[in-house]
Amino acid sequence: MATTAPVLFTKSTVGLTIVAKILSFGWSGIERAIIETTHTLSSSFREFMPGDLADPGNLSAEIEFEPLLTQMLSDIAAAAASISIDFNGGGAGNLGIASGFMSSFSIDGQNEEMMTASVGIKFTGAITTV
Repeated sequence: MATTAPVLFTKSTVGLTIVAKILSFGWSGIERAIIETTHTLSSSFREFMPGDLADPGNLSAEIEFEPLLTQMLSDIAAAAASISIDFNGGGAGNLGIASGFMSSFSIDGQNEEMMTASVGIKFTGAITTV
């Protein structure tokens, strides 16, 4: 089921904000390295410890595509600068705020159907949930 909640992609270096209607999205989740610490004096079980750094994962989203946004989205996709992502436009029921960079972007359209865009975001740093 599609959601009507907008998502804001903000590139702070140029003050650019794009509002997009999300049709679907998926988050890969947070991962942390698992380091094996088993040694010759270990008991019958292998031993492990967590790595110090966590990977905040990736976001993939399908959004309604507005042709007027083509240049702005292309600028964000080409930029190395981080962007901020604010789900639900900062309104009530906000899922979270994160920083990341666009890792992929494509457009899909068919005759007499709504144009959509697929966006991939690589998160960097902590994800703040609300």
